[in-house]
Amino acid sequence: MRKEMRVFVGALLLTGFSVAAIAGGRGDRAVKRDAISLHLASASPQAGFRQVTAPTGNRIYVSSRATWTSLDVLSVDTLPGRGGSTLTMRLSGSASNRLAGQVRRVSDTQVAIYSGKSIIAMASVSPDGSLTIGGITPDRSEQIRRVVDSQPIAPSGPLVTVVAAGELNGQYLIDVYVEGVASLRGYQVRLTTGGGDRGSLELKRVSVDNSREDFVFSGATVIDASTPVMRQLASVRSDGPTPANLSSYLGTYAYTATKDASGLFRVNVEAGNDSVLVGGRNQEMSFNVGADARIFIGSDGKGGPDTK
Repeated sequence: MRKEMRVFVGALLLTGFSVAAIAGGRGDRAVKRDAISLHLASASPQAGFRQVTAPTGNRIYVSSRATWTSLDVLSVDTLPGRGGSTLTMRLSGSASNRLAGQVRRVSDTQVAIYSGKSIIAMASVSPDGSLTIGGITPDRSEQIRRVVDSQPIAPSGPLVTVVAAGELNGQYLIDVYVEGVASLRGYQVRLTTGGGDRGSLELKRVSVDNSREDFVFSGATVIDASTPVMRQLASVRSDGPTPANLSSYLGTYAYTATKDASGLFRVNVEAGNDSVLVGGRNQEMSFNVGADARIFIGSDGKGGPDTK
């Protein structure tokens, strides 16, 4: 799927054209350099697990697919002690339920915490469903906490952000923006959701309102390839690049909540090959990702952007 999506945008650029959550969230920029993912792990071989080396040098076996992301982490706390600091990660209700189900099926259960493609820590599973990393130095504990908790970093280069834009006809809207780009030709953006105590957010539509004055390609001829089937926004300007130094609109995602949904849900850009910016020379550009958009769903099923 990822390869097909990349090839699709590349084809649009090359077929004749290459020649000629939280209101006010755009200002709350917690840039993520690498995607955080949490993988189930075990000290013994397990079906569907691959052998890797832990930060301690020990051989472990890790699930090939991530079970959780940083969107499932509600809080990260550090407690100092004589034997070193203990870091505790509290997961959302739905993530804790997934963890409990996985623990029952896998022996010697641990959780490998990845930043990008590297394991930064191994966590044990507590009886309450939280994850703990013990016996580490205070500096190491703070380093892990900042990475997992997405602490603010001064942004440099292109920045893609998501904003909870309210509710319309029972659908929760998430607007996507870009800024800090000197020359933009096209883009492909895919969002991911997580968190919540129960239930989930379901994608209903993706769209680009090219009539908006803040649309990044406003007034230009564009090819819109946005589709909910592939869960992506994609648009290419056919008559050359445009600057996007100021915050510019890319498109909108619309979600509905399942009937059993409740709790705080988080939405952000899916890192990796599924999201890409294309510059004026048809080159792919790396970019930073802003803070999560947050939607709170009450026990009565009513919800909206979380403004805390």
